[in-house]
This record gives sequence, C-alpha cells and structure tokens, in this order.
Amino acid sequence: MKMIHIFFSVLNFTYSNVDRKKLQKSLSHSLRLSSEQDKNAQWYEELAQSNILTRHGSSVSLNSLAQHERAELLDNFLPDPKIAKREAKLRQRAESKRKLKNAISSERKNGNNEAADLFQDWLNFPDDQAIPPRYWHRVVARPPVMWGKKQRMRMLAEYHDLHNMLCGAEPRTNQTYLQEVVFTIPRRWEIGTNIMPLQMYIDIVSSFYRYYFPDYEIKLGLGHHDERRQHVSTGAHCHLYISTLNQRTQKRDLLKQQYNEAVKFQRSFGPVHWTSALPVEEKEKGRKYKNALFEFDRMFYAFINAYYLNALGLNAEFSPEVERRSQQRKLMNIQASLPKSQRSFNLESMVREELEKERAELDKVQIQLSTTEKQLAQAQDRLVMAEIEYGEKLVQFEVLKMQHQRKSSQMAIQLAEQHLELKRVSDTINALKAQLTMVTKQVKKVIVDVIEYGFFSLLAKANKRPKLVEKYMNMFLVSMNESLPEFLQPLSISVEKLLGSDMAEKVIKKELSGNEIK
Repeated sequence: MKMIHIFFSVLNFTYSNVDRKKLQKSLSHSLRLSSEQDKNAQWYEELAQSNILTRHGSSVSLNSLAQHERAELLDNFLPDPKIAKREAKLRQRAESKRKLKNAISSERKNGNNEAADLFQDWLNFPDDQAIPPRYWHRVVARPPVMWGKKQRMRMLAEYHDLHNMLCGAEPRTNQTYLQEVVFTIPRRWEIGTNIMPLQMYIDIVSSFYRYYFPDYEIKLGLGHHDERRQHVSTGAHCHLYISTLNQRTQKRDLLKQQYNEAVKFQRSFGPVHWTSALPVEEKEKGRKYKNALFEFDRMFYAFINAYYLNALGLNAEFSPEVERRSQQRKLMNIQASLPKSQRSFNLESMVREELEKERAELDKVQIQLSTTEKQLAQAQDRLVMAEIEYGEKLVQFEVLKMQHQRKSSQMAIQLAEQHLELKRVSDTINALKAQLTMVTKQVKKVIVDVIEYGFFSLLAKANKRPKLVEKYMNMFLVSMNESLPEFLQPLSISVEKLLGSDMAEKVIKKELSGNEIK
C-alpha cells in the first residue's frame, strides 16, 4: 500500500460584501472567467478542454459552455449584495414599475404588442423573485419594435436592476451562504489521471457529502486539469460548492451539522479524554472549533481510504507536521487548567522558540550566503579562465577547420580527376578488349584460310595450273580483306608475296613426290 498525503480544504462564504467578492473571485477562477493576465499566470488555455463541470449529477466539458453562460451561472451563485438605502430604492422601484405599466398601455395603443407582452412578462415577476439574466440578454440580442427604443431600454435596465436588487429579504451578514471544498493530491506523489481520472476527484467529494450530509445540495462541481505542462498527468483537482441550506428544515445549518458529525466520528473510536473531547454544549463549541476541524479532516481521510484510495493501492495519511501540531494541541488542552508559568506552551516560550528559530535560520542563511559568495567568486574565476581557454581552442579549431576544408576540397578535386582518368582508362581497356576479341576471332579465321587457300594455291601452282592458282589467290584475298581490320591489311600483302614466291613453290615440290603432285 502506497502512503500519500492529500490536500483537502474547506472555505466558508458568508453574505457579507467582503465574502461575496471572495466568492465571485473564486467562481471566476473555477469557471475560467478570469482576465487574460490571470489566465496566462494560472492555467494553460490549450489544455482547458480537459476541464469538466458537474451539475445535478451529470458532467459536461467546461468548454462546452460559452463565456456568457458561465457568467450567468456565476451571477446565479452569488448571494444578493447588502442593499444600501433600501427604503429609497423601494420608492424608486415603485416609480419604475409605474413607468413600465404606462409603457405597456402606450405600446398596445401603437400596435407594438410584442414589446407590450415583453414588458408584461417582466412586470409579472413577484417582488421576491429575481428576473433571470437571460431575459435581459434576450431583449438586448433581439429587441422588439417599440416606441422610443433608447428610452425604453433605459427604462427596462432601471427596472431590472432595482427589482433584482430588492427581490429578496436580506439575511444576516455573518450567516454562511456557501461552502467551497478543494481536493487534490500533491504532484510529488505522482498520482496521474491514468490512476485517478479527473471525474473521480469530484465523485470522491460528492460521495462524502452525500454520505454524511444528504440534506444539502451540491450546487456545482468543477474539475481542473489545465494547471500543468502538456506532458504531465498530475495536478488534477476539483472545486465543489455546497449550499448551507438544509433542504429538509430550510435552515442554513451546514456548519452545525458538520460539527455534530465530527463529534459522532470522534466518539466512534471509543472513550475520549475530556481535554480532547469535542463538547456538545453550544457555549463550549467555539473554543474547540479547531479540534472539530481536525476531526472533520479525519472523517474525510477515513472515508476516501475505505471507499476509493485503498482499492487503488493508496492510503492517505496526515503529514508529520499535521500530526505534530495535533499532538501539540492535545498537550496544550491538557495543560489549559494549569497556571501559565507551569505550562509547556505559553507566550514567553512561544516567543523564545520563534526567536531561536529565526536566529538559527538567520545564522544558517548568513553561512549559506557567505559560502555562496565564495563559491560564486570561484565560479566566476573558473568561468573567465574557461572562456579564455574556450576562445583559444575555438580559434585553433577554426584554423584547423579551414585547413581541413581546404585539403578536403583539393582531395575532392584530385579524386574527381582520378575518377575521370580511371574511367577513360577503363573505357580504353574495354574497347581494346573488344577489339582484341574481334581481331582474335578474325585472325583465327584468316589463319585457317591461309592454310587452306595457301595449300591449294601452292598445290595448283606445283601442278602448273595457273588459273586454279589465280582462283585460290583471289578467294584468299577476298577473305583476308573482309576478315582483317584495317590496321592488319598489310598482313594480306605479306602473305600474298609469301605464297607467290619461288621459295614456297620449291618447298612444296620438295616435300611432295611427283606422284603425289599428280
């Protein structure tokens, strides 16, 4: 089982104008409605298609909602701001309503029934029900035909703003209106979306609240996976916004129910020391609120381990720092009844501990600064020497490079010339080989002809038959002239002289007897 740490944070927003602005900023970020400057600093727009939005149990891509739809969603989630000068604004709304009624009569007289019907639709909304923003967007996008369009639009805008400002009763400023939950697994544990998909983050928190607090509506869930680099799969997280209104009792008592569940959870493990036990009495709850938050965190850790993480081979545990602070808090609670001078944790000891920590940190920083300055000076010296050495080597390299390039060019030229010469020699050799083959073949034929025709010619000459001699000689010459190449033509003349010489005739007569000649 791999042990990991998680980040689980709960933030409550009241009806105060300060919290309203904080909620608006949080929702703007979660709905990706921030400015271009915030967008570049907080997330990557090219990865925004990974984000999801969950409402009423179904999820869609956040990018599937246009910017004006997200803005309308944000407006619907914000509590009504505290109204200044309410009585004066009530009188203004009554006057604006009178103008709207007069405008309806006027438009009907002029035959502009569509405009009159639209004004009547606005007038039909009761005083405690806001006019939805889509009504205003619709009339701006496609205004009907009306008399004095600019004047009428100003009248509608005035009535819309006054009506929506005054449509509800003002709650207490310090009453909790909405609770935001942020849940993620820090990147250092390398739990990517291949292990825990983005939707699972929303499902985990939703299941936790449905299990312990089923009477409270999960208004909106937003999963983000665009606060990362392209090739990174970690960094997924979710924001869930939970209404504090109990749908069964119609009271905004979510914090009270969370405290009660934390008390039950603490006692489910057996008896608790009285100094650590969460009190049930109302007057004692405030003093132990931080302990209740810790028990609430323990509830969440136990839930997700049992129902989600353990099945993935993971187990969420508190970081050592959280555990240390928890033990420290328990010890402080035990010593709360002792005089301050006898407590391990008091203002003096805390200040002394903080001063010692600061002094130790300052000494450490000074040592590190001194060491760093020395290392920086040494590094600068080494850098200068390295730059000089590098410059010299670079010059030598450039010289060698130029020499090598020059030699390479010369060798390339020589190699090309040698290749050309080799080709010429090869072509000459091939031509001579072909010529030699041809000559050899022709010479063989000539030799055969010389033997045959020479023999018959000499034989005819020895028998005193000149016409036959002439015939063989002519056949021999024709064969020689046709078979021998031009440069061997003189050979035929030499052979002709040889066969026509008296010596050849004497040799043949000597070698052959008279009978044989005959």
